Order: sequence, then structure tokens, then C-alpha cells
Amino acid sequence: MPLDLNAGIENVQRKSIDPDYLDIYHICQFIYNHQEHLRTSSTGQMELLADFVTFRGVLRQIMCTPYQRNRDYRLMATCLNGTTYISKVETSDQRNQAEQMTRREMDMCSWGFKFEQYCTTPHPDKQPVTNAPVNESQEFACVYRSKLNGLRLIYGAEMDCIKSDVYVDLKDPEQLRLAEFVELKTAAYKMTQRQQQTFANYKSLNWWSQSFLVGIDTIITGLRDDNGLVHDIKEYSVRELHRHKPWSSAATGTFLSNFLHELKAIMHRINDSNAVVMIDYKPALNKIQYSVLRGPDVKPILPEWYRQMMQDRWFLAGVRKFLLLCSHISGTPDWKAVS
Repeated sequence: MPLDLNAGIENVQRKSIDPDYLDIYHICQFIYNHQEHLRTSSTGQMELLADFVTFRGVLRQIMCTPYQRNRDYRLMATCLNGTTYISKVETSDQRNQAEQMTRREMDMCSWGFKFEQYCTTPHPDKQPVTNAPVNESQEFACVYRSKLNGLRLIYGAEMDCIKSDVYVDLKDPEQLRLAEFVELKTAAYKMTQRQQQTFANYKSLNWWSQSFLVGIDTIITGLRDDNGLVHDIKEYSVRELHRHKPWSSAATGTFLSNFLHELKAIMHRINDSNAVVMIDYKPALNKIQYSVLRGPDVKPILPEWYRQMMQDRWFLAGVRKFLLLCSHISGTPDWKAVS
């Protein structure tokens, strides 16, 4: 100590803005690679054994809505063969804030990635590599299946690291199921009264909901000063994090359940697989509003190859044959050639 979070910051590879629905595209590729989640309906269409497909960030955003007073959000949803797919898109306010970020604010965002570099290593027997440029675009995501009051959920989540004394093969599902995932965060060292209030009201809620959704028990936090120097490390128990806070963990779960049940009913009433439902939360109005978008000018949430796969089992069989042919030609199937 201290850990200098500014070390090498001039060479940081900042994360670019992802195009809309990229997260859903990744999930669609995952579903193709795990067709055990699909079944053929009586009409010959493919059905996914899930009511909702999304990412953890969307679920966290919804859960925190009752206590969110200063951040808007926009979600886009579409329904195909009984499953609703939800993606988060950037609002105009969020876009303006991103475009107006100062160099200081961008550097502070990079501090969390640098802290991850100090704390993690590819192998338990090796020391962390801290002199390489930080690449903010590198991610490792897991896909989870869960149930909530009768709703079946499939959602992806970007994971920070695994706590282990032995090497864990990240390509082995059985090892991943047994792995102890840990979340890494940074927070202010010697918080002021205002910072303590912000942590209790908002940050602790985001931390708890983010970890709760993927079964994480421990959050390791680097306590840093305003110059980006980490002077101490503190562990938070996710099970204890919600205690003595001005927000209720039970209320967040109830709100998420009510939100998803209402959305499912809306999608059922619309009954249009080509329609896109835009959901807006405006904290100033304290309301969630939705509108239905239709027509050729509406950007589809799902890729066309995925729609064809889900609507025609014979198309899926053809894709399998194509990938098998690719594997004979190149040695490994190239899914990008299809998508």
C-alpha cells in the first residue's frame, strides 16, 4: 500500500460504446450453442424454456427503481414464441453525460479496472501483472437461469473474478458452477458524511442487487483517496449489506416481480412478434411509461438469423449442416459467418 490506480493510465484502452442490442446478440449466440434449452412446439416453431431473456444490468436497474431518484433509463423489449427479450439502451440524458465527461471523470472510471488488475491473476501460482495497459473492453460473462414467482429467467452477467487456491478452467461448466465468484469495487477512503449518506442510499443498493442476482457473497473494496491511491481493502458481506439501510431488499424483489409480470401481460395483449415495446422511467415524474413501436423504421432487437432459427426447425437443421461443413473446411465452426 498504497496502490496507485493512476499507474499507466496514459495507456489505458477505454471501453467503446457498444451498439444497441449487442448484449442480446451475445445471448442469442449462447442459446444457439445450448439448444438443450429449446423445444419444438406443436406448430413446428422453436420455444425457449424461459419467460424472459436479458442481462443482469437490466434486472438490477428495475429492482432499484423504487429508490432511484436521479437517473432515468430506457428499456426495449420484444416477444418471440412466448419469450420476452429485454435490452437496455442509452437515453439522451445519459448520452449527453457521457459526451461531456471530463478527463478527470474518465480517469476515475478507469480506477476500478486498475484495481481489478492489482487484485487478479490468470493463475493462483502467479503474481498479478500490473505493468500492462488496462483494457476496459475485456469481459468474462456467465449466463444464469433463475425463477421469480413463477417466471423463468435467463440472463447474462459480466463477472470480475473467482476466489480460488487452485486453477479453475473457465471453459468447464462444472467447475464454474462450483466456483466462488467475487465482486471487486472501489470506494472513498474515510468517507465524508455526505459520501456515507450516498453509499447508504444508493451505492450499497446497487452493489447488493448486482451481487444478489448472481449469488455472490463477498465484495472486495479498495478504499481510495481523491488522488487514486488505495490505502486499505475492505470486504463486504452481501448478506449483511442490506441491514440498517434506508432501502428494503424485499421491496426490490417485489417490484421486480410485479414489473416483469406486468410486462408479460402487456406483451401477451400486443401479441406481435415484430413489435418493440419502449419502456421509459423518468424519476422526475416517478412513473414508468411504455409505448409500442411498429414499422420498417424500428430497429429489431433480435438478429434475423435468430428469428428464422426460432420460427423454423428446418432452418435450424440447415444451420447445423452449414456449421458442420465449415468445421470440415476450417477445422472449427465460424459462427460469425452465419450471423
